[in-house]
Amino acid sequence: MKSIFSGIGILILVIVVVMALSLGGLAWRYYTADIRGTVDAEERIESAQSKIQNYEHYFDLCSTAQTRQQSLMVQEELLSSAEDTKERARIRANVAGLKAQLASAVNQYNVDVQKDYTMARFKDVDLPYELDYNTPINCR
Repeated sequence: MKSIFSGIGILILVIVVVMALSLGGLAWRYYTADIRGTVDAEERIESAQSKIQNYEHYFDLCSTAQTRQQSLMVQEELLSSAEDTKERARIRANVAGLKAQLASAVNQYNVDVQKDYTMARFKDVDLPYELDYNTPINCR
């Protein structure tokens, strides 16, 4: 009879120890989550792949805005020389679309430049800090 109670006592002790270790592990994960999350985020941001991707991202955005601005200038020149009413209407539609695309590209670039904790720390120093819709855009 005594051996049955000691066996049950050992079983209970093992269950209590396993539960204590499980709860301790959960508590450890809970209290170190912020630290691990910060370190993991910093490692991802500082990875070579992330650096290259973010570096190229700004060149892509800037060149997109520059291309849109140049296309807009070409369409505006065509508009001044167009004589046909239908042709002028088509060019005006092109100009309106290009203005919207240019505004979108400029806004995206300017928003991403503000992300100085993550992406913007890898922007090339020769790229403009901010783009302006009304001034010539020069990406290099």
